[in-house]
Amino acid sequence: MSVMNTHPFSMENPKFKQHLVVTTRQHCYVMLKTNNSLDELSCSIVPIKQSMSARNCPEEVWEEMQSIKADLRRGFGGLGKGVLFLETASRGYRGWANVEVIPVEMDVEMDAPLYFKQALDQADEEWSVHKKVIDTSQKGLRRSIPDNMPYFFIEWSRGGMAHIIEDAEQFPHDFGSDIVAGMIGVDPVRVKKQGGAKGAEQARVAELKGLLRE
Repeated sequence: MSVMNTHPFSMENPKFKQHLVVTTRQHCYVMLKTNNSLDELSCSIVPIKQSMSARNCPEEVWEEMQSIKADLRRGFGGLGKGVLFLETASRGYRGWANVEVIPVEMDVEMDAPLYFKQALDQADEEWSVHKKVIDTSQKGLRRSIPDNMPYFFIEWSRGGMAHIIEDAEQFPHDFGSDIVAGMIGVDPVRVKKQGGAKGAEQARVAELKGLLRE
């Protein structure tokens, strides 16, 4: 079967969880993150058509992602919260770009550069060819790393940093969310199975819709 019919992020998948969709725009949708989430309003920004990473999305998809990020920052800002955007992009035909959105307290967002720089300095092989921490604050993600490279990316309100993944088997997929979990003093997401009843999930979707002013 094709990826479009079987991938959990594909809207053409008969088992796609439509009730978790917060908003659908021309090129992307926002979906509530249920299992392994750090906050009840954690969500993901996902392109409707398959792309391996946000870095490699077509320009119009990229621009819409940035617009959604701005809307989410504004919405969570109204609650007195900051937002961290995380992406782990890997190779493989089943790859599908998705940017995890984690609302956090403002002081946590302010501390993110220090925590993530320290963690990325220790990540991957000691013999890494590429620079371990790539500051994307000035040039942005797309002009900071090469095309078609697996990477990890963290973004906050005034900047971000990336790390080129040289060995996907050694780099944990939950790397970013585990760092955030440590920052806010909770268990890592891999042992945090939230989920919940469909009604409770729909209530969280409705709250996110309100933040996005849908």
